[in-house]
Amino acid sequence: MTRLELGVPPVSPAPLWTIIERAFSGPGHWSAADWAALPARRLAIWGAADRLVPLPAPEHLPRADWLHVLDNVGHLPQLEAPSRVNALLDALLDAED
Repeated sequence: MTRLELGVPPVSPAPLWTIIERAFSGPGHWSAADWAALPARRLAIWGAADRLVPLPAPEHLPRADWLHVLDNVGHLPQLEAPSRVNALLDALLDAED
């Protein structure tokens, strides 16, 4: 069945930060500017087959020191490809030393 047949609206192509800010807006939540101001290195891992939050255009990606797009992986890379995600996390932590 398609999303429309299930009564689910089509996925919006809104930039990632727009989606995040809508989900977490309000007092006590971080804005895109707050995340961008963090001094720590940022690792973005994206599933190339993510249909829930498709990979946005480069100008709409969050600022990240490392961006990895995993082929044949959907919305939950940490569950769908745990060894690949763990290897990326290990590499980030090793680079921090």
